[in-house]
Amino acid sequence: MSSLTFRASDFQKARQKYIPALPKGLQSVNSTFAFQDLPVPEDIKEKFPLISAIKYVEFQPTDVPSTDEVSPLRIGVVLSGGQAPGGHNVIMGIYDYLKRHHPSSQVFGFLGGPRGIFTNSFREVDHDLMEAYRNQGGFDMICSGRDKIETEDQYANSLKFCTALNLNGVIVIGGDDSNTNAAMLAEYFMKNNSQIKVVGCPKTIDGDLKNEYIETSFGFDTATKTYSELIGNVCLDAASTKKYYHFVRLMGRSASHIALECELQCRANLVLIGEEVQEKNHTLSYIVNELADMVFRRGEMGKNYGVVLVPEGLIEFIPEVNVLIKELNELMVGKTGTEEELRAHVSTSLSPEALELFKFLPESISNQLLLDRDPHGNVQVAKIETERLLIMLLQNELARRNFTHPFFAQSYYFGYEGRSCLPSNFDATYCYALGYTAGSLVKYGYTGCMAVCRGLTQNPENWKSAGCPLATMMNIERRKGKPVAVIKKALVELDSDYFRAYAKMREFWKYNDSYRAPGPIQFDGVGADSFTYLLKPPTDHELVSAADSHAEYPYFVRNPQNFSPLMHARTRAPVDLPTVLSKHHSAVLGEITENDFEETKLAIREQLPNLANYKLRKYAEIEECKDLPMPINIGVVFLGRQAPGAHNIIDGVLHEVEKSGGLVYGFLGGNHGLLNKSYFLITRENFAPYRNTGGLDFLGRIGSTIRGNEEFEKVRLTCKSLNLDGLVIAGASHAITDAAYLSEYFLAHNEKTKIIAVPLAVDNNLAHPLFETSLGFDTASRVNAELVGNMMTDSASATKYYYFIRVMGQDPSHLAVECALQTHPNVVLVSEYHKNEGNTLVDIVRSVADVIQERAKIGKLFGTLLVPEGLIQQLSHFRELISEINALVGKKSHGEREDLAKRIVKNPELIDEMFHHYSAPVLRNLPEWFQMQLLTRIDGNGHVQLSLIETERLLADLVSNELKERKKRGTYKASFAPVCHFFGYQGRCSFPSAFDCSLGSCYGATAVTLVRGGLTGYLTTARGLSGDVAKWRLGGIPISSVMKLKAKSQYGRNKVVTTSAEVDLFSKAYLKLANDSKAWALEEHYSNPGPIQFFNDAKWDNNLTLKVNHEGYMISLQKVQDICCRILSVCRFGVHEDLLRTAVIGLSSVEDILNLHRKSSL
Repeated sequence: MSSLTFRASDFQKARQKYIPALPKGLQSVNSTFAFQDLPVPEDIKEKFPLISAIKYVEFQPTDVPSTDEVSPLRIGVVLSGGQAPGGHNVIMGIYDYLKRHHPSSQVFGFLGGPRGIFTNSFREVDHDLMEAYRNQGGFDMICSGRDKIETEDQYANSLKFCTALNLNGVIVIGGDDSNTNAAMLAEYFMKNNSQIKVVGCPKTIDGDLKNEYIETSFGFDTATKTYSELIGNVCLDAASTKKYYHFVRLMGRSASHIALECELQCRANLVLIGEEVQEKNHTLSYIVNELADMVFRRGEMGKNYGVVLVPEGLIEFIPEVNVLIKELNELMVGKTGTEEELRAHVSTSLSPEALELFKFLPESISNQLLLDRDPHGNVQVAKIETERLLIMLLQNELARRNFTHPFFAQSYYFGYEGRSCLPSNFDATYCYALGYTAGSLVKYGYTGCMAVCRGLTQNPENWKSAGCPLATMMNIERRKGKPVAVIKKALVELDSDYFRAYAKMREFWKYNDSYRAPGPIQFDGVGADSFTYLLKPPTDHELVSAADSHAEYPYFVRNPQNFSPLMHARTRAPVDLPTVLSKHHSAVLGEITENDFEETKLAIREQLPNLANYKLRKYAEIEECKDLPMPINIGVVFLGRQAPGAHNIIDGVLHEVEKSGGLVYGFLGGNHGLLNKSYFLITRENFAPYRNTGGLDFLGRIGSTIRGNEEFEKVRLTCKSLNLDGLVIAGASHAITDAAYLSEYFLAHNEKTKIIAVPLAVDNNLAHPLFETSLGFDTASRVNAELVGNMMTDSASATKYYYFIRVMGQDPSHLAVECALQTHPNVVLVSEYHKNEGNTLVDIVRSVADVIQERAKIGKLFGTLLVPEGLIQQLSHFRELISEINALVGKKSHGEREDLAKRIVKNPELIDEMFHHYSAPVLRNLPEWFQMQLLTRIDGNGHVQLSLIETERLLADLVSNELKERKKRGTYKASFAPVCHFFGYQGRCSFPSAFDCSLGSCYGATAVTLVRGGLTGYLTTARGLSGDVAKWRLGGIPISSVMKLKAKSQYGRNKVVTTSAEVDLFSKAYLKLANDSKAWALEEHYSNPGPIQFFNDAKWDNNLTLKVNHEGYMISLQKVQDICCRILSVCRFGVHEDLLRTAVIGLSSVEDILNLHRKSSL
């Protein structure tokens, strides 16, 4: 294996320098001890007679130097089980302790988990390796594995190889099963008179390794904070549109700690706790009815949205499901046949209770139970997507109840992205102390114990470090019908303060939206040293939640009582702004900026004749002036999808209007507010809870379009009634097109209100020579890049999965390109490249399979693939198919689409009847499940909704099939295990980065300044964004200059529209990606940018697309200014006339060249 599997980002390098604190008992290389006898069950003593005699030992501070002769220590360390943030810091603690004890001490890492012990596979952890992995996420330094040491030969080989290495001890970093294995190894070593000590460390993100001695397992803090950030974003997303129920499944198969922790952190409307379901014997029907009752009542309250959290293992906690699974496993032994035959068999053989449940399940799930079995013939319960099962059952129940309100559901799974994050300060410090403790235990000869730290809610210096006998934590359980000694899992206890805190608020949170957004993990400043509620249950004060306000505005009323500490801090934080905005300023017109294409120019003159006016075709720059601003009235509306930084547009508008007096109005629900005169007066007071935070919930978004003269007239009358001088429309390309046509209508009707568009889109899909980036792209790309980085580290740690990750972005691939630039995946699919090359889906599948095959040749069975959301839309054969699907089902109801799709899937001959000859084969050759998605997942405009189309799963299936064919031909011989993920909604309502806060405020202030300048039909812009905020140059671009003539669009045929700009294959950013990615396919260059920061230098780590494409602009501008200054200093009064003549001739030539170039570029 290579020495490193990553190339550290700037943020990773900064984290490498973090020095965790140590408990006082470990701050000296020598220690004194306090001992305690702990009870061990008699049946455990029988199985572990030797380690059962070990006492609890606590390290205590001492200043007394040791007189013993010091010899180097040699310790082996193994990472066992699934990844958890902080594992490398345990190794770091061991390493630092050993080097402090004696500089010649050595640490050896067993590779790939416990298998590395009994196969003698290891590497030495030297100085350079340790320095690289300090405070880093994942387990990729030595990798992990789920193998256990079980057979006599494996125990014997473990002893032989550890003895040959002359080890003083073996430290096992793992969960309950792994530490049970450590106890067995310790007992075996002692039984065979070995002096090698075995010590465990408590690891699991699930939180189920917990007892009176272990206050929490490491990794739980980081993982739950990562999930809580994403859930908080989803809560803000729900509040922004009030349209969807979001069902979030969370990792944690054996216990519901993660789900409960995230619920207390985020206050979703409901969390299902598996332990409660099991203890109260709740049926699946009971759970569905509880959900239906909540949805029904919320619907009557006018709330057709919400957030529900589901633990991964919920299905296995339902008693009746376990009965059904047990019966199916017995009935299906050796059974084969068609779906109908198998269904008939179980229908006559199941018990009445199991049969009733089987019939209650949706057909797709019951088929999965019948057909999808493991090699032993058992039902694969873990593969059931519980959140989707609940959605399907809930839809059926709501239909049975004749529920008349809309119900739309989105589902998510948050899991792998939380296992290999950069560890939080708590986990970094906790793990370091555990490693130090484990090393100390080995030094002083203690075995069969677990390193523990207690008093974890105190300052780390006051933590109590100890070794706790493993035998004390064990009990006898039945596993596969046999009594087995294991460390007891800690489930959620229903009488604990932790659960009671939720139970107290459960009904309140169901119906009062007390959503709480914790925000990203911080390593400095507010929240950097916070604790989980599992460790420190919430007080009554912390649980205080504000009841829903019945005020008509804002769209979603936030109450600071529901705020997290970080949200409190962000709403009050200052925003950095350019110097020009601190002075009197105005819009100054410059050069004419016209469209590139003559046919588009002609169409603009015909369709937008007033915007084609000479004045309204010039670039406008915001410059300092002496004139005092006049009072002005401004309206603001959000017409685009959610994007971070939207609220700061309002902050900028208020900043500008407050200088001169005037009023700011907000329109509620997007176009709804404009068309129905639904608005309110925005003040600093009512806006304060939304400043510098994510979501669109201050104004909300119901509808996103303003089309046609009838709607234009309604908007005109609304603006006229409010005496608006300007209307600021924030959104993506469609909203900007609407702004242009609305401007034209207002000009034609002599309406004084000026229309200014603000580019708000996570896709960054606008392009113009004087435009650098859309608002929201920086934040969304960095949130997604962190998650991708976490996944890649996880892939390199487990070394057995290929992660197929789809990232949001609709048609263009800008987000995928940016995430790739930041993280360096093995493969990134750029839609525009494949479109340009004329590649088909088959071509793409084969190219991906080629990479996987080449990696397998060098022993790499893992990797990461990035897929842009709009990939299939860009492939010509799919583009035609999607267009036909839109025409076929776009205007049908959901039920009609479902019925039609089922008929087509069951009767493939219908495809030829309903689709053209060039589209029919494309649809026919797709998997049935993907056909269903294309035909049923349609957005409100009647188009295939790409965000709900699982392109990553399609690719994984097709690549898997391709590799199976290659196996048959003998060209591929390895395994292939894909895992699919989609990163989208969890990033678009994030806390905006410092950059997006500044950009949003700048765009808002610029919009008001353009209105003051009498300009309309303009788009805000800013230049020099990769440099110092104080020097940013603000301005406005005529919208007409970013429009193109399009043969067919939502606006009709041959209309000028603001098109969605694709990735420019000649841009600096793409060329960098194309060049750099050549090295990524076979070698791991994985990089993780980390979570967005607000309180250290990393707050200004902007996206790379911006830096690569545009950082040269301000540099070149400054160089020109410097050259001109130097020429002026030479050509001052008194210089020889010949020199002046030379300067005039030379500069005149330069001026002529520049004028020619300017005309051609414009």
